[in-house]
Amino acid sequence: MFPADTFVDELVRELVVEGETYNKEYVQKLVDKILELLRVRQELIDLILNNHMGMESGNITADQLSASSCYQYTDCADRGRLNHGAGNGRRGAWCAASNDASPWIQVDFGRKHVVSGVITQGRADIYRQWVKTYRVQYKSDSDDIFLDVEDGKGHAKTFQGNTDMNTEVTNKFPKPVTACAVRILPLTWNSHVSMRFELLGDGNMVTPQKVEKPGESLRRLGVEDGSIPDDQLSASSCYQYEDCATRGRLNQPASGRRRGAWCAAASDTAPWIQADLGIEYRVAGVITQGRYPRYNQWVTTYSVQYKEDGASDFEDVVGDDGQPMIFQGNTDKNTEVTNLLPASVDARYVRILPKTWHGSVSMRFEVLGNHKKR
Repeated sequence: MFPADTFVDELVRELVVEGETYNKEYVQKLVDKILELLRVRQELIDLILNNHMGMESGNITADQLSASSCYQYTDCADRGRLNHGAGNGRRGAWCAASNDASPWIQVDFGRKHVVSGVITQGRADIYRQWVKTYRVQYKSDSDDIFLDVEDGKGHAKTFQGNTDMNTEVTNKFPKPVTACAVRILPLTWNSHVSMRFELLGDGNMVTPQKVEKPGESLRRLGVEDGSIPDDQLSASSCYQYEDCATRGRLNQPASGRRRGAWCAAASDTAPWIQADLGIEYRVAGVITQGRYPRYNQWVTTYSVQYKEDGASDFEDVVGDDGQPMIFQGNTDKNTEVTNLLPASVDARYVRILPKTWHGSVSMRFEVLGNHKKR
């Protein structure tokens, strides 16, 4: 039993020296009580730091995820969520490019969290691919360099990963870290770098994108999945017939001669792309991407307009100053960037107006919202 009798004897002697006299049995009970409180405290800490942090649930959003590379647009960082399967043409894991010599996948929390471990899986479809060993790095502040999660000797710790496609393998850090970003770096793998994962830590604290009513999650309203048909998408212009408004669906790939984005005409000085949602929705935001796959083209800033069913004119989404709000768009071709409106609006028509761009006006998008309450 800990503490040992010699420890209790020494404690009794120390207490006598201080001018108090306690018998050994009393001191033993006091020490046991202290140890019990410490044990309970440690159990509470372990419980608090063993929460799933939002990869699997989706509360960590797609624009908080990044990776060194993707094998194709269908298997980028957002496919790396624990227990997510393949579907709708997308892969069952994040898969790095074949020529990526230093692969990594990363979560940006946006603020500090305590992170205590990682759960990993392999790829969830027909391919036997998984990561066998990996390291973990983290940043304490947004402008810091990445630091290694270390073993007890001050060296970068190598974690043992998976041995099959679907079994969850949990690795706890030697001690928790405080991080605003966490990066997993595969070292060895079976067949190909393919991974799904979850982070463990101080709770599912990353705030999900919500409509104004608490607890009501946003829906993608149908641009991406085709629920909004082609004849309800329109644009100010097209560069060629192969890249008109119907090519502007989120995650739309190139196909034959058809482009992987809506591309405005070079002469278009006031470009826009628009979705007719069919009925009025409570519209809360948009998601945008750039052009896939060959050309480095994307919209860097844009404004949004909307129109109710039966209205004649579009209205601007405005900021606190009453002026049209300028949203920050994309910085690459494929990452989904989500922007919520300052307040949800009732709208049947939603129009996105690019203001600045990289290379050319090229965009894929989705509208976020919910059915109006009756």
